Amino acid sequence: MSLRIAIIGAGPGGATLARLLQFNGVPCTVFDLDNPAVTRSQGGSLDLHPESGQLALKEAGLFGEFKKYMRLEGSALRLVEPSGGILLDIKGEGPRAETRPEIDRRELREILLNSLKPGTLHWEKKLINVESKPNGKFNLHFADATVEEEYDLVIGADGAWSRVRKLLTDDKPFYSGIFCVETRIEDVNNLFPKTGEIIGPGGCFYIGEGKALMAQRNGDRSARIYAMLRVPEDWGVSSGINWSDHNTAVEALLAQQFNQWDENAKLWFRIGGEMTLRPLYMLPVGFKWNTKPGVTLVGDAAHLMTPFAGVGVNVALTDALELSKTIISAARNEISLSTAIEQYEIMMYERSAKSAQLTLDNLNLRFSGETPQNIANKYKAVMLGDN
Repeated sequence: MSLRIAIIGAGPGGATLARLLQFNGVPCTVFDLDNPAVTRSQGGSLDLHPESGQLALKEAGLFGEFKKYMRLEGSALRLVEPSGGILLDIKGEGPRAETRPEIDRRELREILLNSLKPGTLHWEKKLINVESKPNGKFNLHFADATVEEEYDLVIGADGAWSRVRKLLTDDKPFYSGIFCVETRIEDVNNLFPKTGEIIGPGGCFYIGEGKALMAQRNGDRSARIYAMLRVPEDWGVSSGINWSDHNTAVEALLAQQFNQWDENAKLWFRIGGEMTLRPLYMLPVGFKWNTKPGVTLVGDAAHLMTPFAGVGVNVALTDALELSKTIISAARNEISLSTAIEQYEIMMYERSAKSAQLTLDNLNLRFSGETPQNIANKYKAVMLGDN
């Protein structure tokens, strides 16, 4: 069966799916709204698990490239109470580090995009509408007034506010209750060696009082810094902080939310760059839709989660792997395209619901208001259980 396949979104899920299809002889086209000439932050680093993210890369013939960029030491984790006392210090070594190495999102994206055939990627294509045609095919309408016609299968890998998802459900993501303020420290070890020592080679999380100050290393010698707060969705405005004045905003944030916290952690924001405000959204645990012939979703479009279990990209890459297998079967006339979508969605619903529940449980643990020691004890139990 010759299938005309459109993937909307060139993030990890969409790009992995495209690579897997092409690697198995199934053509596809990827549309993404980004301008490749404009450098955009791709987020921090992530750990790829052997049974999910790493498996997808192996099936895509990209595991060797992944190994060039992976960082074992990036899996180190330090939990600290607000006053500065270390509660948990897990080194970036041993079985856990070896099986779950870190890689920067930017590097993972480059590996995936560089693996695609020339002409696969169509940039600066902002999807406006997907038109269902009487013959069962789909036309894609873009913001530049162009129309791509007659697709048999449209896959939404277009993130939290997916346009493709609108074909399947009216449901939208909702506010998780957690608000993130993000900044970044460049070349942290050379410019701020004491701060680099405190952060360590992986992640350093100050937790307590239902909030957190978090640092995460990247492979480019920078560190991403996050203030995580359980506040109303409009807190960016209702806080009264003047975010247009950087230095004033930093001091107001620290005074309002972290006044009595360790000065070493507060320094992260004082030496960091421009701040980004980001309310965190999610889809319900167990989110589903009625199957529609010719349309499905992967990644955040299908099961948006907060970052508190660190599994989002692993789930997205597994989506890509499972969906690619059913599409390949359809392309080989082993099953129908509608059966391929149904089989994938059944697997994805069960698997993603478990990850979404784990993520929600972790959110509730970290921002529960429990004592930092209790949080660290529960976190340690989970970490030891992984080993």
